[in-house]
Amino acid sequence: MPAPSHPFDKHYFHGGGKVGGYAGAGYRDFPVHWTTYAHAMKREPKSVLELGCGRGYLLKRFADHAGIPVQGLEISEHCRLTRAVENVVTHDVTQAPWPAALSSPSASPVTLGGYAPLADQAFDTCLSVAFLEHIPEDKLPVVFSEMARTCRRGLHGIDLHEGDGFDKTHVTLRPLSFWKERLPPGHEAVNKEDLEAGPLVLPPEIGRGVKLNLACFTHMFHGWKNLDLIDLSIWAAQNAYSFMQWDLTRGLPYDDGIVDLIFLSHALEHFDYAAGRRLLGECRRVLKPGGVLRVAVPDAATLIGMYLTGRICRLEELCGSDKPADSTLELLHEFLYGGDHRAIYDEGTLVRALQAVGFADIKRSEFGASSSAVMRRETIDLYPEMSLFVEAVP
Repeated sequence: MPAPSHPFDKHYFHGGGKVGGYAGAGYRDFPVHWTTYAHAMKREPKSVLELGCGRGYLLKRFADHAGIPVQGLEISEHCRLTRAVENVVTHDVTQAPWPAALSSPSASPVTLGGYAPLADQAFDTCLSVAFLEHIPEDKLPVVFSEMARTCRRGLHGIDLHEGDGFDKTHVTLRPLSFWKERLPPGHEAVNKEDLEAGPLVLPPEIGRGVKLNLACFTHMFHGWKNLDLIDLSIWAAQNAYSFMQWDLTRGLPYDDGIVDLIFLSHALEHFDYAAGRRLLGECRRVLKPGGVLRVAVPDAATLIGMYLTGRICRLEELCGSDKPADSTLELLHEFLYGGDHRAIYDEGTLVRALQAVGFADIKRSEFGASSSAVMRRETIDLYPEMSLFVEAVP
């Protein structure tokens, strides 16, 4: 896979070792996204087009919690491959016209790189947060023109602080007055910090029910009990998550039939087949009748098919190694056997494992499309291009 012509690759989102970006634990669904979402919802948006949306964590809130049509434009293919919601389109916003996703509210019939261009006034609100400062100043007129053409109004959080200069991709650092004078009519410029200010206020329904997120690592959810072998209690407390350190090979520390939902994402493959079945059996034991277990694993059938057709190179931005893969076979090995994986699954293998522990209602699912509305709203699926999603009900 050729290197992208921009700096926003996996390194930018996982430590920022090249030109800056997201240091420490890297880019994730920060709790402050809830605060930004709350500020944006005060404007009562009818539909949202987000520029520089990243993985679409804000978009997921608009779509799944408020039922608002959304689309994101994001230059990073890494972000599209790790998206939290559909309708994240890989595009450089300095290039006009902007493209529409397949389910965009409006699109014209002329194709543009596999997409149709966004129609005039296709969206109500154009949103950006800590994004415009990444656009070279001489490219801003194109961006502003497309904002005005495609959206009726806008809300733009501007990063006004140079900080320590860690992120070299900040190329247009200007005072707020600069942006207010140049943005199209109806587009509001505010300090990014104001969009992130205030208490963490979660939707009240998030706290209802007994919901388990197993082997979560830092992929935690608010309103869920997040369990992992690693002690992440300090990190969880800092981010307002409920956490329990627990070894899943010991079973689940819950009584029979009391759990509403279980999320087991990209964890089962880290157990050998026998231990994996024991864990699935524990999930069935603690689930209420009608409760839902959602399992996601790397899909061996999909990955092998991509390898055989030469398409697996498209997934290199998901590879955990800093060194580019030497071959497509190396990529296949990384996704199936890397990261201490002890088992591989296709649909038949996973379904049989679930049947063996007593699940009867087992169905293949799609990315972000759980049969449970609560699961759909409150969890985030990983790696849509390479994952197998299955749901099981006792």
